[in-house]
Amino acid sequence: MNPGALVEQFGVGGLFGIAVGYTAKKATKAMAILLGVLFICIQLLAHYHLITPHWDKVGDLAKHATAPEATSPLRSLMSLLTANLPFGAAFMVGFTWGFRRG
Repeated sequence: MNPGALVEQFGVGGLFGIAVGYTAKKATKAMAILLGVLFICIQLLAHYHLITPHWDKVGDLAKHATAPEATSPLRSLMSLLTANLPFGAAFMVGFTWGFRRG
């Protein structure tokens, strides 16, 4: 591999990593805000006896979502994104930087 192509892969990988990391951080913040608002709404409706939340069912859903089988698609995605070593290394560095800055 020639040095120009290597530099290009590091640059493109880093830029894409920054973009994905920044977007992931913003999406995570937005999801946290939405979950907080949803929780407040549920608690408000429960306070006025309009609904009865079944928190044990929510806990079961959370256990299912965090099971080891559920994390394998994320591992597959990360291995796909980092399959090309120079690009992958730069992508991960850029992702970390973008996620911290986001």
